[in-house]
Amino acid sequence: MIIIVGHILVPIILVVETEIAPAIWISMTLWPSLALVMTLGLLQPVKGAVVAIQWYGGMHGFEAAKKARAAAVERSSTRPWTNGPRSLTVTTTL
Repeated sequence: MIIIVGHILVPIILVVETEIAPAIWISMTLWPSLALVMTLGLLQPVKGAVVAIQWYGGMHGFEAAKKARAAAVERSSTRPWTNGPRSLTVTTTL
């Protein structure tokens, strides 16, 4: 997560520090505060993405969920209306 924040924040810091050159006390309060807010803001979405990847891959306690999904797919493929193409006869009269 800090990598994401760093990739967003570093270019902004570089532009602001080279173009505007604010006072040192502004830089020392603004950038750490902004980094903290961004890190806390990204905490929930990144955690959700990690859990979703673990669930999809059946990792770290999600093995049962992956087996249940595979069984559901197997059951759905044995239904008669999903087995292969149907033949359709069309009769036309003129």
